[in-house]
Amino acid sequence: MMGRFIVFIILSSAMVFSSFGIAPLQNSCAGGEERGVKVVSEIAPRVSLKVQKSDSTAAVIPAKFERIGEDTFRIVVKKEDISPQWRQLRIVTPLTVAKAGDNGCWFASDGRMGYFKHSGDGRMLMRKNPMPIFGFLREGSGVLVRVRGLRHDFGVQVDAVNGKYDVYPRFFFGKDFIPYEDIVVDYKIFEGQKANYSQMARSYREELLKSAVVVPLAERAKENPVLSYAVQSPFIKVIMGAKHNSKKIADQTPENEPKVSVYRTFDDVVKLMEALSKMGVKEANLCLTGWQKGGHDGCYPTIFPVEEAMGGEEGMRRAIKRAEELGYRICAHVCHDDAYTVSPLFDIADICKKRDLTPVTGAIMAGGLSYKMCYMSYYNKFLSDEIKGMKSLGVNGGYHVDVTSAIVPRPCFDKRHFCTSEDTSMYMKKIGERLRKEFGMFSSESSMDNLAEVLDNALYVAMPPQNSADSPLIDGYVPIWQIVYHGIILSNPFYATIDYNYKKTKVHEKKIALAMGGMQKRRLILIEFGGRPTYYNELNIKNLAPVKEAYDLYKKLRHLQYEFIDEHVRLAEGVYLTRYSNGSRTVVNYGKKPFDYNGIEVKAEDFVLVEK
Repeated sequence: MMGRFIVFIILSSAMVFSSFGIAPLQNSCAGGEERGVKVVSEIAPRVSLKVQKSDSTAAVIPAKFERIGEDTFRIVVKKEDISPQWRQLRIVTPLTVAKAGDNGCWFASDGRMGYFKHSGDGRMLMRKNPMPIFGFLREGSGVLVRVRGLRHDFGVQVDAVNGKYDVYPRFFFGKDFIPYEDIVVDYKIFEGQKANYSQMARSYREELLKSAVVVPLAERAKENPVLSYAVQSPFIKVIMGAKHNSKKIADQTPENEPKVSVYRTFDDVVKLMEALSKMGVKEANLCLTGWQKGGHDGCYPTIFPVEEAMGGEEGMRRAIKRAEELGYRICAHVCHDDAYTVSPLFDIADICKKRDLTPVTGAIMAGGLSYKMCYMSYYNKFLSDEIKGMKSLGVNGGYHVDVTSAIVPRPCFDKRHFCTSEDTSMYMKKIGERLRKEFGMFSSESSMDNLAEVLDNALYVAMPPQNSADSPLIDGYVPIWQIVYHGIILSNPFYATIDYNYKKTKVHEKKIALAMGGMQKRRLILIEFGGRPTYYNELNIKNLAPVKEAYDLYKKLRHLQYEFIDEHVRLAEGVYLTRYSNGSRTVVNYGKKPFDYNGIEVKAEDFVLVEK
C-alpha cells in the first residue's frame, strides 16, 4: 500500500551469531561465560534508524544506542521524529538474533516461550503484553528488553526465516496513533549464572518494588480484612443470568430486546453457599455476575436496579447477609468498557472516539452492539453513583471489574474527554484506586500491569493460543508474570485453569481447556504457577465436590500467596520446581513415572510441597 512505511532500527555487527557468549545452555535457559556487556559496548556506536518505504526506497536516519548503566543500554526515538506517515517500527538488534540449533530461548511476558530449534519459517506476534518486557537467552548470556516509552503501542515479535531467529519489539502507528511520548527501549544484559529467566523476571520485580510502584501483598493485607480474606479463599464467580441475543440485535430497545434468561436467583445463591458450607468450605470469595439490569453484558452503563427476575435488591441483600452468617464474602461483577443503546443512560457523547470522531465499537453482545466507553467519561460521570449504589447493597468481598485489565488502553479523540493511551491508562488506574479504597480490593479480568499499582486479583493471567499449529514457535509456558507478581497480586494462571477440575461442557470452553490438557494437568499447572483456585462457567450446585477438593488442596498452599516466586527450573523432562522467597518449594511431576527429589518421591502426575 503506497504511503505506508516500515521502520527498522538496525545495529550493525559482523559477529551476529558468535559474539554473544559461548557457554552451553542448561535445561532452563541458564547462563555461562560473561561476554554480553563487552559485545554491546563494541556495537553501540554503530546504530542507525532505517526507514523503508513500500516502493523499496530507503532512508537511513542516525540513531543513538547509549549506555545508561553498568549492564543496561538504551535506544530512544524522539516523539517529534515519529512521522505521521510511519505505520510500523521494528527495533532489530544483533543482541536478540539466533539460529536454529543454538542453545537458548526467547520468552514473552505472558509466559510463552520457545527454543531455537525450528529450522524452517514461522512467526509469533503478541500485540497485548501483560508487562512491557520480553527476554532472550542464548549461549550463556541474556537480554531483558523493557519498553519504557510508548509501552501501549508495541507488540513482541519472533520471526524465524530459514532457521534464523529475530526477536524484537514492533511498534504500531495506525491512523489513530498519537505520539504522546518518546519511544524508549532498554536492553539489560545478564551474564553467567544470572542469565536465566527467573533472574531476569526478578530484576523487573525488584525495580517495581524499589520504586514503590507496587507493595507486597503481605504488607497490604495486614490492616485489610477484605484482602486477607481473599488470600484464604477460592474466587467463585456465580453467573446469574443474561439475555440470549441469538438474532444479533445490534440496536436494542425496550420493545425488541430479548428477555433475561435467569440461571440462578438470589435464593439459589443462598442454597449454593449453604451447600458449600455444609461440605466444609469455610472461606469463599463469591462474585455475583450478571445480577444487574439486563443481566450479564446486557444494559451498561446502567447497572441499577438489580434485575427483578433474579429477586431484585432485597434478594441480593438477603444473599449478602446470609453469606456473612456463613463466613463468606460477596463482591459484584461490573463492566466499564461497554455501553449499549438500550441503556437509559446511554449517550454517544460518553463513547470513545476515533480520530475521525466516529465511535469505537466492538462485538454484538447480549445487550446489542457494544460501544466502547471512554474511561475518563466513566470516571467523571458514572463511578460515584455506582459506588453509592453498591455500598447500599452491602457488598463486602471487594470489587470485580470486567475487561479493564485485559485490554490495551485506547486513545480517545472526543475533545470533551480527549485521552492519549497513557491518559486512558491513568483513568483506569484512578478507577481501580477508588474502588480499592471504597471496597478494600480491586479485582479485574486479566493481568495488564499498567494497573499493577492498584490491582489485587486477576481472574486469569494469560489465554494461550488454542491451536499450537497457529504458533509453531511456541514450545511451552513458564511463570514469567508470576515471578514478577506472585506475592503482590493474586491470580489464576490461565483462562483454561478456571474451573480446572470440572469437566468442560461448553464447546468454546472445552476447546480452550483441551489446548492446555486434561483436569489432572490443569491441576498441576495451577500448583506450578502458584495460582488461586478460580471458578466461573462450570459451577454447579449439583456437583460442588470439585470446589471442595480445590479448597482442601488450597489450604495446604495458600500461605505461599504472601511469598514471591524466586526461581522456576526444569529438573527433568516434565518435572518442574518452583521456589518461593521463604525457601518453600513445590515440585510438580507431569510424567507417568515417579521422580526422586532429594530423597522425596514425587508420584507420577502429582506434586510435593517441601517447606523450608
